[in-house]
Amino acid sequence: PVTLTLLSGPASLSGGTLTLTGATGTVTVRAEQSGDANFLAATPVERSFQVVSIYDAVVEKVIDLTNELGRDIRDEFVTGLDGNLYGVAGSGGQHNGGTFFRISTTGEFTVLVHFEETTTGSGPSGKPARDAAGNFYVTTQYGGNNGSGTLLRVTPAGTVTVLHHLSDSPSDVNYLTGGVILGADGHLYGLGNGKLVRFTTSGSLSILLSTSFGGRYLTQVTDGSFYSASENGGSNYGDVWKFTPPGDEFGSWISQLLRTVGFDDPAGTNPGTRLLRAADGQLYGGTWYAGPMGQGSFYRLNPDGSDTVVAGLDYSTTGTPLAGTPLQLADGSFVFPAINGGANESGTLLRVTSAGVVTKLHDFATNFGRPANGLAADAQGALYGSGMVESPNHSTIYRVEFGVVLESVIGISGNGQSIANGDSSPDTADHTSFGSTS
Repeated sequence: PVTLTLLSGPASLSGGTLTLTGATGTVTVRAEQSGDANFLAATPVERSFQVVSIYDAVVEKVIDLTNELGRDIRDEFVTGLDGNLYGVAGSGGQHNGGTFFRISTTGEFTVLVHFEETTTGSGPSGKPARDAAGNFYVTTQYGGNNGSGTLLRVTPAGTVTVLHHLSDSPSDVNYLTGGVILGADGHLYGLGNGKLVRFTTSGSLSILLSTSFGGRYLTQVTDGSFYSASENGGSNYGDVWKFTPPGDEFGSWISQLLRTVGFDDPAGTNPGTRLLRAADGQLYGGTWYAGPMGQGSFYRLNPDGSDTVVAGLDYSTTGTPLAGTPLQLADGSFVFPAINGGANESGTLLRVTSAGVVTKLHDFATNFGRPANGLAADAQGALYGSGMVESPNHSTIYRVEFGVVLESVIGISGNGQSIANGDSSPDTADHTSFGSTS
């Protein structure tokens, strides 16, 4: 039999199973096989590998999209009930009206829908919303019966149902560029053309509030109210709104302007990202300009609309600004791409703790394109995002993997015949094999 011995490193060994502790360092294992009166002993062999920190991200380009597959991916993907990721490209496809696609847990990219202006509407935008049955809800900006886009339901297989033809009528809505979100009550909510609206999942529309809301994105909190941060509201530096549902069926929705952002706001100006409701119940987002380092920040939004800087961003050191919605990791820290800056001036991938410690995980290469949206996790824990390459203009998909990453793993294997099974002339370390790691 083969005897394995752990010589050093952050691991433990039981039989043929090597278990990593989660710490970093070099693991060295020795494999030995003794001889007897009839067989020669194998020469002991040692193999080492590096255990890399969980936050030393491995970033890999998955695909360069052709125009027929889709182009201009501007928002995050959403995880389906099957564990795959789904998203929209705003242009390209067979009809140049955009596409709806799936990314499998193995990274396979499949176009499910080619949008067409007259039938489905074209120019999909926003993150698709997913209901409990696994269906997705997508808004388009153009086409449809009224030329102002549509609200669609799309199944995971790619079957499209037009639920509502949007219009610029005072009794309707258009420019739902941030898409819709699924509320706690099972209805769909969105912001468009200065209106807060609600749709049933069959497409019936209610206009809840109508004023000069400049935001595109909604985030719901536990009491049922919604928050929205606008990049261009107020005095063109942005504003923050809260929308509160009525207390009973006879009441009215209430809109509250919590804050108009000023040019000297401590967290910066133009809060252009969708807000994330984190595990602590707080809302987090990003500003585009100004702030403590002069080029935007990652901030926490307080219930009264004021903000608290978590981390300042700058072009050369961290990259800036946030490309989309921040994503929270299991340990409570946040990860997000930055659009510009970094070593290659093509954006970066950052991790920020709740205490504001910033770690640059990756500098994107120019062939990845500048990050165009935030990250989404598939069922296996891999994160996916997209980039935009300027020349030739096209979108890319990339994957980020965390966890304990092994480098320079060298297995010890032989010809499948052990010494004990009759190989009387082993050559050095042949015929030994490591067990598994966990």
